[in-house]
Amino acid sequence: MATATRSLRDVLAAGVRTVRQQQGLRQEEAAARLRAHGLTSWLRGTVAQAETGSRRLSLEDLLLVALAYEVTPAELLTGADDEWVELAPEARLTLGAVRALLSGDRESVAHRDRQAVDVAATRPTTGPVRSSRFNQAMAA
Repeated sequence: MATATRSLRDVLAAGVRTVRQQQGLRQEEAAARLRAHGLTSWLRGTVAQAETGSRRLSLEDLLLVALAYEVTPAELLTGADDEWVELAPEARLTLGAVRALLSGDRESVAHRDRQAVDVAATRPTTGPVRSSRFNQAMAA
């Protein structure tokens, strides 16, 4: 499994840039498309900020970018499935697990290798750990 860890912001930035480029759009054209899909304040510079990771994308932004580019949110994530993505200082998932969660593919999440999740609830502890549906699905 790959050992490098990237932030979700960096993964999304690369994905947004890659999808725009694959569609043959200049940043100004992308901004116009994004404005037409509800991101009314987005200009070429906003697109550039999103593509460099200097702008944090909210869930609303992510959904509207995916809608405007006619892709799923999972398709906005670039990288190898075994690459680690940091979601918080003590929580990371592999990119494959993040894609599975974003795609809503419950079967894929349930069959994902337990090594794809590195969060406190999945680490060995000396005390009781509260169970969650996600952890139960990962253990299946």
